[in-house]
Amino acid sequence: MVVARLEEILEGAKNEVTLVTPYLQISKTLNERLQTAGERGVKIRFLYGKDELKPNQRSSLAKIANVELYYYEDLHAKCYYNEEKLIITSMNMYEASEVNREMGILLDVKADNSAFKSAIQETEQIIAKAEKQTISRKKRTRKKNSIAKKKESPR
Repeated sequence: MVVARLEEILEGAKNEVTLVTPYLQISKTLNERLQTAGERGVKIRFLYGKDELKPNQRSSLAKIANVELYYYEDLHAKCYYNEEKLIITSMNMYEASEVNREMGILLDVKADNSAFKSAIQETEQIIAKAEKQTISRKKRTRKKNSIAKKKESPR
């Protein structure tokens, strides 16, 4: 149930989505949702804090447009939101967590305005103290065919 709400948050984001999770290992499905959001111009902020990202995780994040990555060592919170909906949950953004039985509270900016604003304010305070990470976005270059090179070089 939490995963379905998280997907709705990603799909419903108009300008920005923030994902707060100690562990960051994104499943294929959530990665696809994030890529789609990034392609729509949605700014995607990750705040994580437990493990160093593996090269394949960094590579996966680098393929998503408009990503910002922040590291806060003592992070244990799990909160995911866009402009209108917010989940405070027990679910990490960890592939294995998607199959676990998790709980969460879904807040709506209109119906739960005070709690919604408080959660965002707390998140912003953590991000302000977090270390911004860099994600390399290397463009792939084609290697010229070695046979073509040999033909071009004078002997």
